[in-house]
Amino acid sequence: MSKNYDNWERLVTAVLRKEWDKQLALSHSRDPSTISSTSSSFLDLSFSSRSQFDDDDDNSESMTDHKTMVPPDEHEVVWRSAYLCLCLDKRTGKNCFMLGARELIISWGDKSLYWKWTSHADSRFSTVAELEFVLWLDIRGKIKTRILSPKTIYAAFLVFKLAEGSEGLEVANAMIRFPDDESDENAEKRARIVHLQTVGSKQEQIAVLRADGWMEIEMGYFYVDQGDQREVEARLLENTTLKTGLIVEGIEFRPKFEKKQVTKEKERGEGRRRFFKP
Repeated sequence: MSKNYDNWERLVTAVLRKEWDKQLALSHSRDPSTISSTSSSFLDLSFSSRSQFDDDDDNSESMTDHKTMVPPDEHEVVWRSAYLCLCLDKRTGKNCFMLGARELIISWGDKSLYWKWTSHADSRFSTVAELEFVLWLDIRGKIKTRILSPKTIYAAFLVFKLAEGSEGLEVANAMIRFPDDESDENAEKRARIVHLQTVGSKQEQIAVLRADGWMEIEMGYFYVDQGDQREVEARLLENTTLKTGLIVEGIEFRPKFEKKQVTKEKERGEGRRRFFKP
C-alpha cells in the first residue's frame, strides 16, 4: 500500500467524522439512533473499501484526486468516488453498493481494440466502459459481504446502456458465486439466461429502464448472514456471437426482499451457503 493512500485514508476519515458531527447537530430526524448507526456504517466503508485497492497503487493515487463525499440528508447517505458508490436504501435503510466500471474485471478490457474507457454525461462515475468489438464478453464484479447489511437477501444488477447500432447483445448468461465455495465451472452450469433488451416474455429475465436513464438487468441473488466475511462475485458471460455497443456503468448490489421474506428463508434453513436463482 502506498504512503499516499495511507495519508489519504486518514484525511478522509477525519473529514467524514467532522461532516457527520455537523450533520448530526443539524439533523431533525425523529430517530437519532438510525442516523448514528448509519454514520458508523458510512465511516466503516472508508476502511473496508481499502482492500479493493491493496494491489493497485495507480488506483490509490487516482482516488486521492477523485474521492468526494456528498453530505446526506436525514434519509439517505451517499459516498461517491471515481469508481465506487455507497448509499442507503430509503425503503429498508440497508446498504446498497455499486462498483463502477473501473472496479470490474472485464476480459480484454485493457485492449483498446476491444474496449474503450470514456466519460458519459449521465454516469455518476468519471469513467464507463464501452464495448467496441468482442466475441468473449466476460464481466465480473466482486465485493466483500461485510460491507453489505446482514440477514439480507441481495440482488446484483448490471447497469448499462446500448449504443446506437449495438449488435449481438440480445442474451447472456449471468451468475452469482462465492469464489471460496464454488468454482467457475459449477457456477456456469447453473447460470441464468438474461435478456439485455427491454422486450421478452414474463417468464424471462429482461432488462428494465431505470429512472436515471440507464438500463439494468438482474444477474442473480444471494443471502448475507450475520457476521458473513466472504467475497461474492456477480458475473455476466457470453461467448457465442460477435458483439458491439455495450456501455457499462457498473454492477449494483441492493436488497431484494422484504425483511419478513429474509426471515422465512432463514427459517427454511436456506441462506449462508445457499445460492439463489429463480
